[in-house]
Amino acid sequence: MYRLTAAALLCAIPLAVMSQPASDSGSGDKSWIDRSNVYTNLVLDVQLEHSPEDGSQEGLAKFDSRISNPTLSDELAERRELEAVVAKLTAAQTTETDKRVREDLEILRKALDLRFRQDDFGIQHEVPFLNARVCAACSMIRWPPTGDPPRSSGCANIQERNPDISRSRSC
Repeated sequence: MYRLTAAALLCAIPLAVMSQPASDSGSGDKSWIDRSNVYTNLVLDVQLEHSPEDGSQEGLAKFDSRISNPTLSDELAERRELEAVVAKLTAAQTTETDKRVREDLEILRKALDLRFRQDDFGIQHEVPFLNARVCAACSMIRWPPTGDPPRSSGCANIQERNPDISRSRSC
């Protein structure tokens, strides 16, 4: 009997708490959401500018005709732009009066800091490689023993026939 009463009490307490209206929610002032979205859009604008495929995937039509430039210089340019955004977020965090917007600014700043640390780790520890099997196969197709001129689509032909090769870097 004691266990049944304890179980009923444990189930009733969360229901009582959930049935009470929250003090923040309801028809209160939601202008802080718009201010927070302005800061979030600063980050998104930089990210989507350097990887428009992501914007197109999210359904933003203005990015449909654009493609990214996957080079180290573009990654470094994006990094510099994001660092400028972090400086703006840090400045805004000191002047912002609403604690919810300050909390969102802190979340954005920490997320960008984590991204910077992951990018730095990748740059410092990435080991570039060439897939020797692909390079050997490409060179055999380019220079067949018959003496014919090299075919321009040799790697593409091998990669079409063997999907495992197309997933790795080619020469």
